Amino acid sequence: MKWIIYSLIALLLVLAVAAGALSVSTSQFRKSDVIAQHVTIAGVDVGKLTNAEARQKLEAEWLPTLPQTVSVEVGGETRKLSCDKLGRQPQIEQAVAQAWRVGREGGLIAQLATRLRMMRSALDIPVKITVDETDMSAELVRLAAQVDREPVDASVTVSADDDVTVVPGKPGVKLDRKASAATLTDALTQLSQEPVKLASAEAQPRVSAQDLAHLEVVLGSYHTPYNSGKVDRTHNLGLAIQAINKTIVMPGEEFSTDKTIGPRIAERGFREAPIFQDGEVTPATGGGICQIATTIYNAALFAGLDVVERHHHSQPVTYAPAGRDATVYAGQLDLRFRNTTGFPILILGSVGGGEVSLKIIGKREANRKVRLERSGLASIPYDTKEMPDPTLDLGKRKVDKPGRKGIKVTVTRVIVQPDGKEKRETLHSDVYRPQTEVIHVGTKPTFYKGKDGKPIVGPDGKPVPVKLGPDGKPLPYKPPGAKPAKPANGHTAARGAAVKKTGAKPAGTARPKTKTGARS
Repeated sequence: MKWIIYSLIALLLVLAVAAGALSVSTSQFRKSDVIAQHVTIAGVDVGKLTNAEARQKLEAEWLPTLPQTVSVEVGGETRKLSCDKLGRQPQIEQAVAQAWRVGREGGLIAQLATRLRMMRSALDIPVKITVDETDMSAELVRLAAQVDREPVDASVTVSADDDVTVVPGKPGVKLDRKASAATLTDALTQLSQEPVKLASAEAQPRVSAQDLAHLEVVLGSYHTPYNSGKVDRTHNLGLAIQAINKTIVMPGEEFSTDKTIGPRIAERGFREAPIFQDGEVTPATGGGICQIATTIYNAALFAGLDVVERHHHSQPVTYAPAGRDATVYAGQLDLRFRNTTGFPILILGSVGGGEVSLKIIGKREANRKVRLERSGLASIPYDTKEMPDPTLDLGKRKVDKPGRKGIKVTVTRVIVQPDGKEKRETLHSDVYRPQTEVIHVGTKPTFYKGKDGKPIVGPDGKPVPVKLGPDGKPLPYKPPGAKPAKPANGHTAARGAAVKKTGAKPAGTARPKTKTGARS
């Protein structure tokens, strides 16, 4: 039994010595500036290293092993995004500080216990990954700018023979930034290298290829001429027709010329050209757009569509018959029609070769024969206004503004139904106001001149002013006391006047008698 007691005593002595040594070692370690032995950070051995050395070692050995990009799938495409730009932030400083505290926290017994455990196996400290929300948001905004796309409506191409070919549309995509941020944050904090599928919403086109399958024939068309020499006006026509060309109008929808063309402003490229305003011709930005409206109006009428809003000009236009024109004015006057065919219709327009052309394509069964009739066509005479003008010589007349007759007209549309019956509808009765002719009449005093070109002086020594006759024209100069001019037949004016007054026949004017004595 004694040997057992001696053995226990020896063991206790060994343990006491070991504990003492460990205690001394622990005390010395606590006073040092290094990390405890057998401590790793993210698998990298940092034992016996200072904090600065541990940080440098992690940056050199661990950081390069992290994935630099993350693959994302969105909108049917795969893209690679920078982890750093997404805001990934490894908390190395925090991990090093935590490693340094190992073996230093708690009381002496706790510290001894920790160091004893570390002798059996290393203690690994993970590096926490955080994500900067501002960086993440900014990168997703940039991604959305590349990914987001509006749906593309199905469209058509039309051959010279009016054959229609449908071009399918494309769905739109919109990145769900909030959901995508949560998904990417999980992937970054877990250091995942697997592709990440980001959340997005798909928007279908308003017009599908199936919708346009019924575009078969030209329901109505119209052409108006223009002068290509008027460069600015022609430019405006081209911009407007670009905005209208290939517009799809679904069943029951209204087409607005004003809204479809959009603001006619210089910032959008529109130029100044003449327009009618309050009965006068004046330059304005976007001049010429009314010709587009007129062309659309007539095409819509021939297509049998319901015209919801239309206004005529103050004066007849040169590119369409009176009663068949249409004007638009931003935010006030519009040309609108409704698609009443029951199927989508397509508007095709072009400008070129001195002609604005417009076609409305639709379903074959909606095609009707249409004719337009004008009746009650009447001319309205214009007034004349004379204005004294002191800058013009007395009696001289100058037309300042030519007069223009007004017009009254009624327009009727006749639509031939499938059964052959005609549907007549009076569209409108238009009155185009006449334009008053303005004439400047000279009031500047003028004087008679002699053959030498010098003013004729009267008895008072002053130049003789020109006198006007009842017709407003200057009378010839008659010197004071001058005798009346002889008539062409040789009689004096006085004698002629006497004859006229008394009815007496001058001598030598007796009528010859016939053989029977009767007067001829």
